[in-house]
Order: sequence, then structure tokens, then C-alpha cells
Amino acid sequence: MESPPCLAHIADDGRQQTVLAHLEGTAARCAAFAGAFDAEAQGRLAGLAHDVGKYADAFQKRLHGGPKVDHSTAGAWECFQRGQPFAAFAVAGHHAGLPDGGARTDSAEHGKSTFWSRMNKAAKGALPSYTAWQQALSLPAASFPAYTQDSQSAGMFFTRMLFSCLVDADYRDTEAFMTGNPDPPAETGQTVSALWERLQTFVKGWFPPKGDLNACRCAILNHCMEEGSHCAPGLFTLTVPTGGGKTVSSLAFALAHAKAHGYRRVIYVIPYTSIIEQTAQTFREILGEEAVLEHHSGVFYDIDEADQLLGCSHQCLSSVRFRKVPFIMGKRSGARRLSSRMSCGSWCIKPQRKCTRLPAAAIRRR
Repeated sequence: MESPPCLAHIADDGRQQTVLAHLEGTAARCAAFAGAFDAEAQGRLAGLAHDVGKYADAFQKRLHGGPKVDHSTAGAWECFQRGQPFAAFAVAGHHAGLPDGGARTDSAEHGKSTFWSRMNKAAKGALPSYTAWQQALSLPAASFPAYTQDSQSAGMFFTRMLFSCLVDADYRDTEAFMTGNPDPPAETGQTVSALWERLQTFVKGWFPPKGDLNACRCAILNHCMEEGSHCAPGLFTLTVPTGGGKTVSSLAFALAHAKAHGYRRVIYVIPYTSIIEQTAQTFREILGEEAVLEHHSGVFYDIDEADQLLGCSHQCLSSVRFRKVPFIMGKRSGARRLSSRMSCGSWCIKPQRKCTRLPAAAIRRR
């Protein structure tokens, strides 16, 4: 008699999702998210491996009221054995958060829960048996993106990006099954081309300019749009005197650059809450209310609303929250932010303090 399939989830209405279906669904989503930073294969590997521990009898009993069981270490161990440290860390942390690496001699028997203690535990065969996964699927080979070898910090940040993709993919696949609703589109915001047309409509009345000051503002605006369209991706500075129209001109540069290079989102990072509010309001007037997400300590959303807003095409956030993103990435609760913001092809603007110098606008590559 054929044994029943191993399950990943049981919905309140009795519907069942097999482990294989969940792994394949998560892998497809994770690969799509990670593809934005040339890591589709790594995303697929992490997605397929993340819950192979659910093939253990101990986890199957857990679904029916049994005791909690560690099912994430199994997938991390499978990745680790295959020489895949990035996926191993991401899988190890997809429920409890990225673990500390620890020392190679760490042991779970001594009360440590580092990555190395978990790998050493698996190496000793101390995990619940989960070998049934081998009859259901195989894990693919996955090369590392070349940039991960540039430096230790590059590898560390890549691990957080992959972790973010995996957590988001796991959430989405589980939510889609448990609610019985199709997975909503990842992007709900306006396209960059549509936003560009809205900007053109907004500034149309500025031309021909009246007066010397307006002529200068229009010249700055035209310069930003031309440079945004023609410059190769990189880091740039914009020097404009106070009153020169930096807000609209910088937006014009960003949209022109995003349109030219296939970016799908603009992130505008600003140091002060009062300036964020003013800038976000200006952008709403230009781009529309639904196209702008204002994100700082003075703005709060409920969970459902925040998930919907992750699809906004233009985000204004505080410098503090922007800097925190890589560091909250070790926590599952904040993990979805990074992939949602960064893995969609984003162009980032970070204005500095207002410039009081008087020379004409200059877009310069840093």
C-alpha cells in the first residue's frame, strides 16, 4: 500500500498542501525574486531546500498536534553539503532569523544554536530522519553570481538578499494556499513609462518659461532629463542652488534614468521627516496618490495595507530606515522589506542638504 504524501500545511477548511507542492511553489517565487540580482539559480535552490525537513515523521506528527520540531536545519545541511553556504544560511534562518555563524567547534549539546552548531548536529546524524525527500525531488546545481566573490561584505549582503527572497517567497506561497486565493501580482504600482508621462504632463505648463528664474529652472530640468536618459548607471551628484527646482529635477533625472535602463522603482531617501512629507506631497501631486509610498517614523500602516504598498513605484523613506534595512535583514519580521524594495530593479536618490552655491546645475558622475 502506497504511503500518503507528506504534507506541508493543512488549511482550516481541511485542504492539504503537500511538501513537494510547497517547495516547488516557493522555489518558483524565490527564483523570480532573486533573478533581479542575477541569482535565479540560488533562489531556486534555496526554495526547493528550505522545507525538506518536513519530510520527517516528526514534522508530520507536528501537523496533528505533536511537539515542535526543527525542520529548517535539514535543508541548510543539504545545501551546506553541496558547497552552497549562501543558501545554507538563508534556509537555516527562514523561520527564526539568520543565525550567528559561530565557531566550527560549536556544539548544540552545549546550548549553542549557531549555524556551525546546527551543521555539526546534522553531521552527527542527530536530526529526525527526512530521507523521503530524495524520492520526491533533487536539488539543482547553482553557481554563485560573480560579484559575491568581490569581498566578504559582498557575500554577507548577498546572503541577506537571498534570505529576504526566501522568506518573502515562503510567506507568499503559504498565504496563497491557506487563503485559497491566487497569489496577487508582485507589482501593483504604475510603470515607469506611465509615471514619466505624468511628469511630462505636470511640467508642460512650465514651457516656454517666463522670466530669468523660470528659464534657469527649465534649463536645469531639461539638463537632468537629458543626462538621465544618456548616462550609464552609476553614482551621480546634482548641484542646484536653493529655489532651482531640485525636487522636480531630481525626480525627472530618476525617471529618465529608470526608463532608459529598465528600472521599475525609484527610492528617494531623505534625512528629515518634515522634508519627506513635503517631498512626498509634491510627488503625489505629480505622479498620483497610488504611486507614492511615504515610509518613516511618523507613518503607520496595518499589515495588509503595507503589503499592498510594497508595490508602489516611487518610495520616499527616511535615511534612518534606509540604513537599517541591511541590519534588520537577520530578522524574519523585517526580511521581506529588502527584496521587495531592492530586488525589483530600483533607482535610489539620496538628496543632501540644500546647496546655496549659485553655479548652474551639474549632473556629475561620482
